[in-house]
Amino acid sequence: MLLADEPTGTLDAETARVVHETLKNFKNTMIVTSHFPEVISELTENALWIERGEVIAYGDSHSVIEDFEREVCKIERKGARKQERKPKIRVKNCKNIIHRREW
Repeated sequence: MLLADEPTGTLDAETARVVHETLKNFKNTMIVTSHFPEVISELTENALWIERGEVIAYGDSHSVIEDFEREVCKIERKGARKQERKPKIRVKNCKNIIHRREW
């Protein structure tokens, strides 16, 4: 069994690609944590979405990721509406904060 906690999180692009490809070819049980839906989608068959210690969704990786991305879009739209009358740079900063948020 392999435990991979943010396996590509702090790597440069080339090294991250090599690690990602290596993990894709791993043939045994693997548990992966990541804030990047594409990593989960490409490396796993099933996904578990946990937010603040609560299980939000479990099942087929693609279904869980769709639910996650739908929720992120709602949060971004809500944040953008709050920022409509402020300078555009504020909207951009708001989106960046949302993307880095702990899920």
